[in-house]
Amino acid sequence: MSAAHFRVLDHAAHAWFLLQSGTERFLDVNCNASAFGYSLLIRLDPDECAQVQQGGHAACDALATRIRDTASPRHPRDASRDHGEAVSDAIARWREESGH
Repeated sequence: MSAAHFRVLDHAAHAWFLLQSGTERFLDVNCNASAFGYSLLIRLDPDECAQVQQGGHAACDALATRIRDTASPRHPRDASRDHGEAVSDAIARWREESGH
């Protein structure tokens, strides 16, 4: 379980959520493999953060596509084990507050 506090910054329905915790940003990407779906929580590296800062929503779309193209349930950058519960809570809170 993570003690980190996450907040949703942006999203694309059924595709991804951009979240922030402190100074770190994460992209929670919805992926599919044959008959099952899963999500990957990727901590953005400095280059990816710069791309998102500069390109906004479109940059998140492009990054999510790249992640999906290389996705597997055991992706080496997946941070879901460490932060999955906190991210799920943040998304649920955001949905309730925003009406999404």
